[in-house]
Amino acid sequence: MSIRQIFEQHRPGPFPIHSPFCYHYSVSKFKQILFPLILVLLTIVICFLNYTPNTFLTGWDTLHPEFNFSLNFQRLLNVWHPEQGLGDIPGHAQISDLPRIFVLYLLHFVLPLNFLRYSYIFICFIIGPLGIYFLIRFLFKKNLIAFMTTLLYIFNLSTVQQFYVPFEMFPTQWAFLPFIILFSLKFLFEKSKKNLILFSLFTLLSTPQSYAPQLWLAFFFIYVLFLVIHSFFNRQNFKKSLTLILFTLLLNAFWLIPNLFYIFSSSHINQNYRNNRLYSQEYLLKNRANGNLADSTLIKGFYLDWSVFDFNRNSFDKLMPQWKNHFNQPIILTIGYLIFTTSFLGLIISFLKKDRLFTSLSPFFIIPFVLLSSQVPIFSNFFDLLIKNSTLRESFRFIFSKLSILLLFGLVLFFSYFLSFIFQKIKSLKFQNIISTLIIICLIIYTFPTFQGQLISQAVRVKIPDNYFQFWQFMNNQGDGRILTLPLNQSSGWQYYSWGYQGSGFLWFNLKQSLLDRDSDRWSNQNEQSYQEFFNSLYSQKSDIFFNTLQKYQVKYIVIDQSIVSSSSNNNDQITFKNETDNLLKKLENQKSLIKINQFGTISIYQTNFPVFNTTTKTITNFVRPSYQSAYFDVANSSDYITTTQTNVFYPFRDLLNSNQKIDLNKLEINQISPSQWQINLRNPNNYQLQLPSLISTENLIPTSIYLESSKLIFKFPFPQEILNSFKTEFDIPKNSSQVKINDIIFPITSNSPNQFLGNVNIFINSANYLNDKNINFNFNFSQKIYLKNVSLNVHSIDFINPQNFNINLPNLPHSSGYIVAVKSQYMSGIPLRLCLKNNYSFVCNLEDELSKNKSPYWDYFLIPSTGNDLGYQLNFNNISISNIISKSTLNQVSIIPIPFNFLIQIKFEDTIKNPLQFFILNQSFHLGWLAFYFDGAKPIFLKNHVLANNWANAWELPTNINQSQIHIFFWPQILEFLGLGLTIFTLIWIFKKKS
Repeated sequence: MSIRQIFEQHRPGPFPIHSPFCYHYSVSKFKQILFPLILVLLTIVICFLNYTPNTFLTGWDTLHPEFNFSLNFQRLLNVWHPEQGLGDIPGHAQISDLPRIFVLYLLHFVLPLNFLRYSYIFICFIIGPLGIYFLIRFLFKKNLIAFMTTLLYIFNLSTVQQFYVPFEMFPTQWAFLPFIILFSLKFLFEKSKKNLILFSLFTLLSTPQSYAPQLWLAFFFIYVLFLVIHSFFNRQNFKKSLTLILFTLLLNAFWLIPNLFYIFSSSHINQNYRNNRLYSQEYLLKNRANGNLADSTLIKGFYLDWSVFDFNRNSFDKLMPQWKNHFNQPIILTIGYLIFTTSFLGLIISFLKKDRLFTSLSPFFIIPFVLLSSQVPIFSNFFDLLIKNSTLRESFRFIFSKLSILLLFGLVLFFSYFLSFIFQKIKSLKFQNIISTLIIICLIIYTFPTFQGQLISQAVRVKIPDNYFQFWQFMNNQGDGRILTLPLNQSSGWQYYSWGYQGSGFLWFNLKQSLLDRDSDRWSNQNEQSYQEFFNSLYSQKSDIFFNTLQKYQVKYIVIDQSIVSSSSNNNDQITFKNETDNLLKKLENQKSLIKINQFGTISIYQTNFPVFNTTTKTITNFVRPSYQSAYFDVANSSDYITTTQTNVFYPFRDLLNSNQKIDLNKLEINQISPSQWQINLRNPNNYQLQLPSLISTENLIPTSIYLESSKLIFKFPFPQEILNSFKTEFDIPKNSSQVKINDIIFPITSNSPNQFLGNVNIFINSANYLNDKNINFNFNFSQKIYLKNVSLNVHSIDFINPQNFNINLPNLPHSSGYIVAVKSQYMSGIPLRLCLKNNYSFVCNLEDELSKNKSPYWDYFLIPSTGNDLGYQLNFNNISISNIISKSTLNQVSIIPIPFNFLIQIKFEDTIKNPLQFFILNQSFHLGWLAFYFDGAKPIFLKNHVLANNWANAWELPTNINQSQIHIFFWPQILEFLGLGLTIFTLIWIFKKKS
């Protein structure tokens, strides 16, 4: 028997059915509103229990446009976002948040600032159940069934996880999905303009779910599949289904069209971003860890096993300990499994009865369940096939958050179907009431901590100190310019503030200036690279290079917040480099390079002494190549320069790192010529005559291999032989000596072998060295200029063959030297070995990366820059296994190869100075979407020769007699957003003006 037949057989009155889901039934008006009223009161009580007065709902992933509505409205209407570091196109569809911000704007007239974000989350929590109630009542015309089903929508583990640390897009989908389906069905079965208007209204209100477009794409795929199956069963509704699909696309066009441009032009940036490259696979496995049948049936995701930083204990703890304990109780698990079983039986019954409507709705249950059950046999094979595609693999890394609401929606639909089927079989009103009472009690028990204030975590109910609002007010009265935020200990955008905030950041929501914050690095290669250069110059304590980097990236302000802390339980001040940063800034202050302009509590603000411009015209004489995507320092950063194919300066070591931040073996040849000897050769395809820099101007200390050959002590420095010929490397020692002392290191002579390796010692380049307590002169201060076509190093390494553990202590390695860390390994399964070269002075990782996924033994090479004058590293390898997903790799050999890093990076080919050229420079991240033009009368003339300035910005060669004031700039993909907005507005006008 179909649902239609059930309706016809059991409808309460003699009124004829005018459509498959429309009939009149005689109940009082009070009974009509009783259950909705109970639901509203119930959800309001829960909201009240999960609110902490005088706090902001902030932390984790945070959106705070309410801090400055005018500013954030303007930013939403731009495809290019200059406020994000050096400027970028974010992968988030930020303009999709427009309806939510408009709602907040209306609310801000009556609600206090700190309650605005709470209010939107609470509104979603209140109206979502009403959507489910009216949908189920529409389908079955049974108030009690609709009420019980709605309680399931409220009281379940999926809902808890979406609201516990809420991110607006998930509560939005949770709230508006039922309304979209309700008015889709009404439009399909009732010929009414009102239904199309209401469908459009709720579709538009739901667009904030698209902030992360993958969430909307998952919904849209299943929604289209639902309409396709429905049209297959109901051919007469094909045009209506097509209308709904078309209107969904048009109403979302204002964010969808510009986001499609990002996907096709820039999505590879996000995939190659170091943190995503390292941790996306980890997040994917953590999601798959809950892909077993037991967790999928409960809609249990990774949040229950996630960690949160406890500021009181200064350590990490479980994010949801109360919920984890609650769901370890047998009675709670039993209820959860019974809910799924009931819903699954509803799905089976609908298929057996060949119910066309619920068959068409079945994708909301089946597809999310299959994809979330990624460890269940057969389903796991399908999942493995899908993630072979890199785009899907990146989208699926947090697959639970993308599909859990859709699965909950499907679960609720078929739960209601089973209840309707059972109630048709049980004629006794008494038994129906008993069953209903038991179901309601079980659902309340199932997520009872909701009534104990555990729907929203205490970790995101935080008081933001007043000094941040004072800081914002001050900065919004200052001039435009780019801000660098310190400290720089976090390579990701996730920050920890001592007053209780932890999350992806919030400062930019009320700053008119651009902010070089790590949260923007994932959208732009240039943003990520700027962090690498700032980090290395700061943690190397090289104030001159740090200041040059400020000039390069046109930084006007430095903001250092002492309340930002490390999540490590020890050495917080050292990890955040508190004292060293203060000293560096004071040094620049004393040099008049910086001036401190204000301080608000823990927040200090500095301003640089050089002029900054968004656009400027400059005469350039410096033309440098190659460009680079990843490097530690920019040695060409002494003045403005342009990167073109025809240059007068070439730095061969400038682009040694590939997109995975490993040494590109197409640029550097590395060969192991004996167990501890390495030959390193620079590839010079252009056969340039390379000029070697002065040794004493580039290096302070260099690790050196020491050999004994027939009473001669031989120092084998890691320099090209042509340089070694310029200074003394051999010294006599007394015959039959039992030991030799070099500087403070004593080397025993234990063999009569004519050629004996004694070990490694650190030799000073600019200071005195001692052999057996006598000063020795290596003659490093030679004046001869050396030019080479082939730069070759013969280096003795520190080797660990088949290391017994994954922690290698290197206490005597000087930070002033550079190194190549060579690792030979063999990958088998899971996550590859991850390595961290931890600096013993700063306690941060100078290198943090992973080894290759190579099934046969393979060498990876990592470049380590010189970082200061201290000693010691620890090289740690981490084999990460998650749940029952085991990671296996073999570590065969580790070699630490000293290299004269500062010396090598300054090797260059320099031709005669080219004729100066005038360039118009736009100090935003280089993107081919930027156009520069001037008008010849009414005709626009576009500047050609769009090139890279300072390895990050845009530059165009200026024609003669054209000055800066005549130049206009435009980011042409902005047209796509205007087009999308036009389509959305036109669609809305057409819907309201269309005759019924």
